[in-house]
Amino acid sequence: MRRTRKTKRFNAAHEVYERIVSALRSGVAPWKKPWVDGMAPMNVVTKRSYNGFNCFSLNLVCIEHGPSLLHGGDEAYYSPTKDIVCLPPMSQFKNAESYYGTLFHELVHSTGQKTRLDRDMNGVFGTPSYAFEELIAEIGSSVLCNDCGVCPDLGNSAAYCDSWLKCFADGTIKKKQMLSAFSKAWSAVKFIQRRC
Repeated sequence: MRRTRKTKRFNAAHEVYERIVSALRSGVAPWKKPWVDGMAPMNVVTKRSYNGFNCFSLNLVCIEHGPSLLHGGDEAYYSPTKDIVCLPPMSQFKNAESYYGTLFHELVHSTGQKTRLDRDMNGVFGTPSYAFEELIAEIGSSVLCNDCGVCPDLGNSAAYCDSWLKCFADGTIKKKQMLSAFSKAWSAVKFIQRRC
């Protein structure tokens, strides 16, 4: 009789999850990178390289294909009920990178609207659905920053990392949900880029 040995199967989702949680514990949002990789940003659909102007024409996405963009006040947010992105004036941001990182974050939120990608936008601060949507927006914003050659502001990462770690630790966000957040963020990025 032949004896078979059970081998442990490689679980990619578990491995990715563990690496992300480890990075978050060290205060790093692993989907953000504080450098530009030297590759020319390009439109993911047409594969044409952006020439610089295209990156910042994402502002026009708001006007032509998305939510209204309003500048004023001291808060940055997306209102699903009014379908508007509100940002403080650019002069109130410490630099252009912070402004565009915030704009991209809110634009990713706007893709969750019912007539776009229809994500659950009903979460209130402190709930799992709110944390999940914030994770989607933060990942999506990082991808858009990278695509546009904008070095994202890493200053807020520690607070975000701490809140996500709590959600991972208490089981609020499960491994499959984390992978789903990456997938939904990627869908949001593609949605925005197709309209540039």
